[in-house]
Amino acid sequence: MIATIGAVTSLVRGTISDAAAVEDGAAFAASTLDEAASVAAAAQHALSESDYTGYRDLVTAAALPLTSSLSRELLAGRITEVENVLGDLINRARGFDLAVPRLEAAALTLRVHNARATSAS
Repeated sequence: MIATIGAVTSLVRGTISDAAAVEDGAAFAASTLDEAASVAAAAQHALSESDYTGYRDLVTAAALPLTSSLSRELLAGRITEVENVLGDLINRARGFDLAVPRLEAAALTLRVHNARATSAS
């Protein structure tokens, strides 16, 4: 669930452990995973219970300095691949009439960043 890691680490502009270390951070990450997993399930690609548990443990880990290419590009001031990672998933969610507000917030953040980075170059 690269979209979950990308969304969380881009919004916090840090690592999974940075998010998990603050109040409501782990819950936010878990809810973001739930959004992505709901889209996968609607598309007939549901996670197994063990895969879901593994991903949940990963995205809520307090001692895991994991980031994503989305957040690394964001922090470096470079254009991100927001449409490939989050945009596609959000479009699929809309097709299934699923609400994915955390994924949409991350996409908005990255789209604004991309627009600024593009106009600056």
